[in-house]
Amino acid sequence: MAKVKVRIRGKDGKVHSAQTVVPPPKPGGPSGKVYRTPQAEFRAEYMSSSKHTMAEGTAKKFHEALDRAGEYMRKYEGLKSFAGNGMKMPHVDRFVDFLQNRYVSEHTGRPLTDKSVKDILGQFRKVLVVVGKEHMLRDYASYGLRVSRKDLERPIAFPEDWKVERAAFQSRMEEKAEWIGAAAELGLAFGLREQERIRSQDVLTKVDGKYFATHKCGPLQPVTVRQLTERYGPTFRDRLELVQDGKEYLIVQGAKGGRNRAAEIFNGARRAAVDRVRNYILDHKAEHKQHMSIIPDRYTLKEGRDRYGDAQQKCGGTKENLLHSHADRHWDAQHLKAQGWSNEEIIEDKGHSDPRKIAYYIPR
Repeated sequence: MAKVKVRIRGKDGKVHSAQTVVPPPKPGGPSGKVYRTPQAEFRAEYMSSSKHTMAEGTAKKFHEALDRAGEYMRKYEGLKSFAGNGMKMPHVDRFVDFLQNRYVSEHTGRPLTDKSVKDILGQFRKVLVVVGKEHMLRDYASYGLRVSRKDLERPIAFPEDWKVERAAFQSRMEEKAEWIGAAAELGLAFGLREQERIRSQDVLTKVDGKYFATHKCGPLQPVTVRQLTERYGPTFRDRLELVQDGKEYLIVQGAKGGRNRAAEIFNGARRAAVDRVRNYILDHKAEHKQHMSIIPDRYTLKEGRDRYGDAQQKCGGTKENLLHSHADRHWDAQHLKAQGWSNEEIIEDKGHSDPRKIAYYIPR
């Protein structure tokens, strides 16, 4: 959400106070001629509104889809705006046809799958809603896109030697940097997403109905629900009712959509991974004063994520060989199922709110 600071001057001409506010839309709406490209003019208008905030990962997908649509409309249709009388339904139909039959993914070098096309169109629909042209994008079946929920449910079937391959991958990650190895171990033990494994380090417990937690890798101290809410967000407060007396939990930070959660430390592997991360940070305090996470202070959070992602790629972590963070999540979910965890408990541990997501991890 874009905000600006407004200085308030008194009658004497001196600045007495300042207030941070959301600026009003530019005159003329999205069709104003201040910007050169459709995606640039819409992005500034859409993202300046407090009503349209989104999670970081969703925002990234939104901007990628916006760039594709804007580039197509500018390059192939000669349009300078999504709004006004410029873009018509035939333009949208040709854009969909372009994605299906002519566009080649820069990541795979292959045409887009039906799921990828639907993902892009789902984000593009947000553009059309705001400019009042939602009707121009028809239902997916009209374009021959047939992807059902069942098609998306693809639990990973791990080969027998996967644990050996994962151990070798872990060794290669250890060689890159100690903090990268510690994050990879934590991610496997808890089945964490990439950002979660480099952001999480604090623990939470409950004794006689009272909460105790560490903060920025500090000692375990009494903490109120309000303090936990201020640190980790309102969704974390809602999940505190799942925390049981006498058990210890890792506070998972950097979660998708800001839905930070508590993941139970129920076995030796999880305990060892948490202890290693915390001991590393405490043993290298001089390098961890800014973030108080596993990421050294010489990197920003974004640079830390990039460093970890680069290391994972150079160590052979790909979707093809199942050596990446998403595979770790599937492995841990299937391990929890084998330990007798319920579907609801597994979904909560993985940070989802939709119980149907269990079919993504556990075969029906």
